[in-house]
Amino acid sequence: MYTVNLHISGYTADSLQSASLWLTKLAQTCKGQNIRMWPLPKRRHLITVLRSPHVNKKSREQFIETTRGRMFVGQYTPELTQVFVQLVEQAHLPGVEVTMKVSQPTVFPSLFCIYIK
Repeated sequence: MYTVNLHISGYTADSLQSASLWLTKLAQTCKGQNIRMWPLPKRRHLITVLRSPHVNKKSREQFIETTRGRMFVGQYTPELTQVFVQLVEQAHLPGVEVTMKVSQPTVFPSLFCIYIK
């Protein structure tokens, strides 16, 4: 089983909601297991611009850029992982940025450690 992590981010809540609904429907049609989605905290970026740099340097204007995000995790068989990844890459989701990470299980257990002295 391969684990697919998708990080979805966008500026508007409507575009993010429509993209997340589309991804859940796609994950269900690709027969994913342990499909989970949760919201990420908002990121705010404050931009300050001088209105008049020569005469009134104290006159400033501020703008806030807010980015919303969601995390999507699902597990798929190797064949369905390739299909799911290709469908997500070919999809046009307006106003949304998608970052994908696919992880493969290893032979070694998670508690396996090597100590070198």
